[in-house]
Amino acid sequence: MNTHIKLLVWNCRGAASKAFYRYSKQYMDLYKHDLYVVIETRSDPSKLTKPMKRLGFDDCISMKNVGYSGGICVAWKADKMVVNLLHKETQFIHCRIKEHVVKEWLFTAIYASPNDSIRGILWDKICSLSKDMTEPWLLAGDFNDVASSLDKKGGAPVSHRKCKLFMDKINNCKLVHLETAGPKYTWRGSLLDPRRSVHLREARQNFE
Repeated sequence: MNTHIKLLVWNCRGAASKAFYRYSKQYMDLYKHDLYVVIETRSDPSKLTKPMKRLGFDDCISMKNVGYSGGICVAWKADKMVVNLLHKETQFIHCRIKEHVVKEWLFTAIYASPNDSIRGILWDKICSLSKDMTEPWLLAGDFNDVASSLDKKGGAPVSHRKCKLFMDKINNCKLVHLETAGPKYTWRGSLLDPRRSVHLREARQNFE
């Protein structure tokens, strides 16, 4: 899938504080991304409209959190693309992106529930979308799963059974796990006790 868009996905674990804008501005200055996805907002994502505009994004689509769980916001620059919402539910936002210089492609922003049974509902939806998929399709976000023990450092031991189930879902939907550049681990848990700190790799899937 060819694209000229720079995309940044951040599991921020709470976007209600003033620090959210400060860190977002740092990321914006560093990466100059055109499409910005914030997941696990832990606050009403509609409140992110104002800071997103201050960051230079023209419009956004959001999915409300459930209590302190979840929340998704997708923001973009209008001079780079047109974004049309196709479907959204608690765990994902599915949309069509039309760049001004390349053909259209589909994008799904994911925040999967930590609960296995609820996360299974998400995968039922993804598999349903994949059945008739013929266009380039990118999925990115937090799947709350790992494909192998190499994707996690620290915390409880990785369940190889769950890794296999995750890979089976990826393969059943004909998705490809994209390789990434930069730091090996892109998510870090609490720093209060380094012995219990958990590091995870980002999860991006692609259908072509």
